[in-house]
Amino acid sequence: MAHFVKLDDDNIVVEKVVVNNDVILDGNGDEQESLGIQFLKDLYNDQSANWVQTSYNNNFRHKFADIQDKYHADVDQFRQQKPVDNPSFVYNEEKKCYVPPVDPPQDGPSYVWDEASTSWVLADIQTHADHLDKGTNTKAFDPNSSDLYFPD
Repeated sequence: MAHFVKLDDDNIVVEKVVVNNDVILDGNGDEQESLGIQFLKDLYNDQSANWVQTSYNNNFRHKFADIQDKYHADVDQFRQQKPVDNPSFVYNEEKKCYVPPVDPPQDGPSYVWDEASTSWVLADIQTHADHLDKGTNTKAFDPNSSDLYFPD
């Protein structure tokens, strides 16, 4: 099966469809994206629609497109949209997502990203994975106290 997505005017994925592979095979038996695009334009009776093929197995265009992902034609890739609450985040090609511009400290305590200061700050509640609890395998403690407790 071949997967296609419909893009809006801003190249945001607004619809996903699956097309039988036979639809995209040319006379030589080779897959042609253009055949799938024309099939969908005809099927939906919308010649102005912007359809793009996406790969379920991530074989091309960086990732399998999700609704609300953005298609970046300049690099021929689908990417999740940049988080609006974190404008400092940068795109990480390896992780295929937006991440803070610097890695968190690895000195033991738990940190959270603070967009206002564009830096990592100590989390209000610290967690430690080496304590067992009711299923999350973590206990938490208040940094102002030495008491451990199970988070709700």
